[in-house]
Amino acid sequence: MHRVRCLIAGVFLLGVLSLSAQDEVPNPGFGGGTGMVGYDGGANERAHAVAVDSSGNVYVAGTQNDNDFLLLKYGPTGTLLWTRLLLLGDGELNAVVVDNATGDVTVAGSYGGGWEMYVLRYTGNGDLYGDDDPLNPVGLTPFGNQNWIGAAVNDRFVFSNNSSYVTGLVMDASGELYLTGWEDDGISIYGLTMKLDTHGHRYGDSSSPDVATTSFGNSEYGDGNGTSDAADFNLSGSDRFYSIARDSATGHLYVAGESSGVPLVAKYDSSGLLVEPFGNGDYDGNTTSDHLVLPFNNGQFYALAVDGAGNILAAGAYVAGSDNDYFVVKLTPAGVLIEPFGNFDLDGNTINDAIVLDSGFGDDRIYGMAIDNAAGFFVVTGTFGVGGGTEIRTMKFATATGVQLHSLSYKPAGFSSEARAIALGSFFVAGFESNGAGEDIRLIKYSSPPPAPDNGDNDGVGCGMIGLEALMLLGLIRIFRGRAR
Repeated sequence: MHRVRCLIAGVFLLGVLSLSAQDEVPNPGFGGGTGMVGYDGGANERAHAVAVDSSGNVYVAGTQNDNDFLLLKYGPTGTLLWTRLLLLGDGELNAVVVDNATGDVTVAGSYGGGWEMYVLRYTGNGDLYGDDDPLNPVGLTPFGNQNWIGAAVNDRFVFSNNSSYVTGLVMDASGELYLTGWEDDGISIYGLTMKLDTHGHRYGDSSSPDVATTSFGNSEYGDGNGTSDAADFNLSGSDRFYSIARDSATGHLYVAGESSGVPLVAKYDSSGLLVEPFGNGDYDGNTTSDHLVLPFNNGQFYALAVDGAGNILAAGAYVAGSDNDYFVVKLTPAGVLIEPFGNFDLDGNTINDAIVLDSGFGDDRIYGMAIDNAAGFFVVTGTFGVGGGTEIRTMKFATATGVQLHSLSYKPAGFSSEARAIALGSFFVAGFESNGAGEDIRLIKYSSPPPAPDNGDNDGVGCGMIGLEALMLLGLIRIFRGRAR
């Protein structure tokens, strides 16, 4: 890591933020000058997802006490505007998206002893669609396919076939939703992807009033209407999708995760059918490739992004021996590893094709990634090993080459930390931190300092990065080492 030349490391709360030369700094206009805000609801709170709207408001989704859905909204300066806690008894939110056209925010998560997929929608003021409280201005506007017992209209989408988990959510320009995760039927675990219309109705489901006969995917889940309503993926009997991304130019969907511990990426068209050729594996047995598996065991992809050329960046953990390492690969739209890229030769042909970074202290995992196609960089965040635990480590790379540009770290003294999500529009990193009595949410905002005054040498270089406004990180900091989800 480069030493600081013109920046000073920020010290706030219990932790120290380390910076590299010409790097982003904690935004002094956020969190009362510290660049960070926290949330302590009196129990263990963890942040799993973050999104930023066009006005600079920030939405943080996660869980309280490992049981309840938790959604927070912060203003542009870090003021907590509202909190929504859904007391379910057993659940967590794992994804959040904002519709800037309407100001609505949609969250997705998993709930229940048997585990179900849940999707809920709120207005920007925190009003739940379908909640028929007479003071709720959208209370009679339904969303989804179920309601609370006795409620007048639907207020949530629920998928409850076997044990089902949702881990990723994206929205297209029309406001339709795509969610991914996995299902466990007690015999096999398989990746699962679905599409919802703007009212929270599942494509191909007989109970959906507008899209019941419009198919999506390759499977039909029990309603007997003869229309596919989900895309499932069962390659090894133990397949999990952790992330989803959409190419807005083509409408193609990319999902990533693992197949029995092997990193996996699959590509779907807008109808939920596997795109061929793609990658190096043949799932459907027609001799044409339709997914990518990497040539090693013990690894996962937790984050995805698509660049301006339609290339795919997949990030997660690469297990070398007994250690997890930060790991990123770049793929063509056909699922071929791009070379040269990064600092590591994955396929053994002496040309680098991956980013692999090892702390030397064990558990290193990337959980979040965001890309700025206009500026030509991407950022990743997660958990990085340090002596005595883990820290939040956020890194910035050139999209074209995989060359590391900057590195930032945050760790409270004496505790371990993890980051789970990152969003641009500012760099927002979100997660949670231990205060010795539990776990609390932390939200950090980074931004570039203003350029240094021209000293007359015409080098054009200051302490800022032209075109970069800010970065927000969502991290979690714990007493105990975090587990992968």
